[in-house]
Amino acid sequence: MSETGAGTPAPAPLAILIVDDEEEVALEIADGLRSDGYVVEVVTSGRAALDRIELAPGRFGVVVTDIRMPGMDGVALARDILAMTDETRRPEVILVTGHGVPREIAQALPCDRVCVVRKPFRWNELIEPLESAHARAAARMATGA
Repeated sequence: MSETGAGTPAPAPLAILIVDDEEEVALEIADGLRSDGYVVEVVTSGRAALDRIELAPGRFGVVVTDIRMPGMDGVALARDILAMTDETRRPEVILVTGHGVPREIAQALPCDRVCVVRKPFRWNELIEPLESAHARAAARMATGA
């Protein structure tokens, strides 16, 4: 276990939560992120994602979610995440879609907290916004603002 200079354990790195009902897709993204050094968890539904976030507040810096999923879709998941009251522990959201995003949905989600990546994507088309979102979440959680 690493420690800070004061002898207290260093905080665990912020994890990334991948949400996709197609487990193979989620695992492929997770494997790529792990090879880039990220801590990653995978779930296959919006409800499971909210459960993980609620069970481990402050663990996840970014949620990468497919938009089209049965039950709770990625847009509903993003709205529920953005409604969380503890902003310092609330993860950033990246929506991934192979379909268009209706304008009314895009307008309803704040662009400073939600990013949309279209499938199929090149790795840098996901990793660049993910790195930015991860850095914002880490800074917000570190400062409590």
